[in-house]
Amino acid sequence: LEKNRALKVLNLDGNVLCDGGAQALSSMLRINCTLTKLSLVGNQIGIIGLQYIITALEKNKTVTEICLWDN
Repeated sequence: LEKNRALKVLNLDGNVLCDGGAQALSSMLRINCTLTKLSLVGNQIGIIGLQYIITALEKNKTVTEICLWDN
């Protein structure tokens, strides 16, 4: 996903990513410049994982919509 230039919407709902998965995803978000929507519903992401994502989104200017329900 770091090198992806086509995918604009990514739905990872219900994959139980937890904080470790959120950390890995945040690495991609820092670099990816095509993704606009991200859904992470029901992934058991805690405060630490959310901090990773927020930090990445501060650098990512293309994601305009993120869904984090039920985490």
